[in-house]
Amino acid sequence: QNRNAEEQDADVPDFAIAGPAISTPQVFRATTAREIQQIAAAATWPTAARDFSRTERLVVRFHAYGPGGSAPAIELQLRNQQGDMMAGMPIAAPPAGADGAYQADIPLASLAVGRYLLEIGATSGADRTRTLVGFTVR
Repeated sequence: QNRNAEEQDADVPDFAIAGPAISTPQVFRATTAREIQQIAAAATWPTAARDFSRTERLVVRFHAYGPGGSAPAIELQLRNQQGDMMAGMPIAAPPAGADGAYQADIPLASLAVGRYLLEIGATSGADRTRTLVGFTVR
């Protein structure tokens, strides 16, 4: 008997019947074309910072899952601090043979100083889920 052993219960959803799900988004910051290349090559780590300069670009990467392994419909919206939609953002679907991550490139140069939200939505049939990423432009 191992005295250091510990047991814990964990609830695991049944992805064959569950609605759509979104992983925790990874946020990368870049200021140069070289940094964008490093992000694309997975040669850099995501940032925990949520305070950015208008000279930076954000790259947001996440996975989305639908019931039974299907791909849900994905949308990305930029919202102001009151939650009002400002713009729909283009999002790149995962390329074949990749790790299945969706990715969006968000330039901050056109945004005024303030607080913003990125809303990532996933829809599968009548089921919808969303994840919010808050950030500040200074």
